[in-house]
Amino acid sequence: MKIQGVDASVLNQIQERTQKAKVQEAEKTRIDTENERRRRQEFSYHQSLESSVRQLNQMVETFNIQLRFKIDRESGEIVVLVIDKAKDKIIRRIPPDKIINLAAQMQHMVGLLVDELI
Repeated sequence: MKIQGVDASVLNQIQERTQKAKVQEAEKTRIDTENERRRRQEFSYHQSLESSVRQLNQMVETFNIQLRFKIDRESGEIVVLVIDKAKDKIIRRIPPDKIINLAAQMQHMVGLLVDELI
């Protein structure tokens, strides 16, 4: 069906603008969704790290050792410092991923000890 008085090039320009706006809106929605997903992952990761450090602090208290968070100047990443409380000296620097794994391993070892004692 052909409508009199409407130029096909004008109609094409209108369709292109409409399609561009829809594509831009879809891209903005995708980016917003991705940013929200990333923010939630980071929040969950930090909660897990804090929980792991708390557990490890409780476990190493008997050894007069303390764990502290610090941001590494070179990489900009969080590191966990193992501190000798008596001397207030850094014994070791541990990346956060290893802290989470270490806490899980120590929890497993405690579980094995408790299972054996009972």
